[in-house]
Amino acid sequence: MRTLALSICILSAFRLVKPFENLIATIHQISAPSIWITLTTIGATAFLSAVAGVGLLFYFALYRDKGTLHVSRRMRFLGRGTALVLGITLAADLSKASLWNAMRNPSNTGSITNIINILLTALSIAFLIALSREPSSQPKEIAVGRLLRVVSEMNAKAIGLVLSFSVFRLLLVHQTSSLAADAFMNQFRTILLQFCGLVAPLIVYRGSRCEPQADEIGTERTLNVEEAPEQT
Repeated sequence: MRTLALSICILSAFRLVKPFENLIATIHQISAPSIWITLTTIGATAFLSAVAGVGLLFYFALYRDKGTLHVSRRMRFLGRGTALVLGITLAADLSKASLWNAMRNPSNTGSITNIINILLTALSIAFLIALSREPSSQPKEIAVGRLLRVVSEMNAKAIGLVLSFSVFRLLLVHQTSSLAADAFMNQFRTILLQFCGLVAPLIVYRGSRCEPQADEIGTERTLNVEEAPEQT
């Protein structure tokens, strides 16, 4: 699981280069007549880059931390469901002929971005599956570090804020103007992927603060009672 977290961290760092390029290009247009639109675009790009940076720190902290996560049944179910949704999304993307046509030219920047996005989605699916595995008995419990707790909370809140803004923006645009079916589906897909990105830090944050599952404790106590000698 921690190896997957490191791989996601590295690929996310490569994907973060594109927003910085867009930010620099937008700064060069600061003298345009629509200065407020330009400044808004710069602020939004900078904020999204900061959120992505927190995500990098989250996966790196998860890779370095050796603590024991106690993932509840509900969180495991959420992780498996999210992995299923990402799998369906990945299958739909791979079935598009336009994607394969764009990836035929490896020198194209868009093709490289598509390849990185596909690899990130596949690694995210594997990471969620590993995070949602049934708990196994461990001989020694290790406390989760403070850095992972803080970063996972920050990442979950940051993505939650972006997700809330995306939902509000979709509802506002839908009320004020009629969106085409393709535009609506693209925005809905973006919201769905943002929600999927929220699940991993949420599971880690909850798992870093939870005690061992009640069902495991009950099973352990039952085994201890059965193994104890009968008193006369």
